[in-house]
Amino acid sequence: MVDYSEIVQGGDEAALRAFIAAHTGNVFAGTEYTQVFIGQLPTEEPLHSLPIPPQTQVAGSIVQQQPQLLLISELAPADVKAFYVDAISKMDWQPAAGGHMRTGFFDTQTEVFNYCNEARHQTLFGYIQAIADRTYIRITVSKSMNPCNDPQGYMKYMTAIPNLSAPQGVSLLPSSFSSGSTGGMDHFEARTSAVARWSGTLADLYQAYVPLLESVDWQMHTESLTDKAAVSWWDVTLDDETWQGVFSVLAKPKSPDLYVLMLTLGMSVA
Repeated sequence: MVDYSEIVQGGDEAALRAFIAAHTGNVFAGTEYTQVFIGQLPTEEPLHSLPIPPQTQVAGSIVQQQPQLLLISELAPADVKAFYVDAISKMDWQPAAGGHMRTGFFDTQTEVFNYCNEARHQTLFGYIQAIADRTYIRITVSKSMNPCNDPQGYMKYMTAIPNLSAPQGVSLLPSSFSSGSTGGMDHFEARTSAVARWSGTLADLYQAYVPLLESVDWQMHTESLTDKAAVSWWDVTLDDETWQGVFSVLAKPKSPDLYVLMLTLGMSVA
């Protein structure tokens, strides 16, 4: 189990509450109003009515523009996902475009689910990861004009980023995962990143991921390797169009066993 005493140190309850209020930005003018509920469900739907799996406790919730529910479970990630897939299928939600896709950097003990509600204009995303003997769950609700559709085709391009499950010996830091996309009339870019803990060399870490890209027909045309960074440029064919991918591994300063992993896929229309 995660040792919380190493993560949160010093102070008393009053100091902790003051820190949370300051950290969420509530004490600064012009910032988004945020509420934090310790050990409680949020009052907002649909998170308030979501069932809680057995052997699972509510760590808390954060109410802001994108409300979040945080849970800690003794169940395995696959069992937590199965519980929510069954429960949400009985509610007025449907799988979002792309379904429960796993794209980008993932630890081997990670699961996701993704649902939408057209009437609410909302998406419901779950991220589930095992750390030591506990499973940590983050469920987020977001607003969207077309939650159950993909009118610009962005989701199709996000799925072109492969499932980059961590190779043997690679540990991805919790909460370091990031994925997203940006697009417009003349440009679209999908991206994913994470921080990896690795006891070997930067070059070996880079080489561990290259076969994962090659296995989904990414074609490397240039690469550059130093002791601080490894970067490669790739061609990817989507719907008879050639897109450009960039994969990089960067050494973190003053952290000899930590590396930043980044992958982008983009196309510009002349």
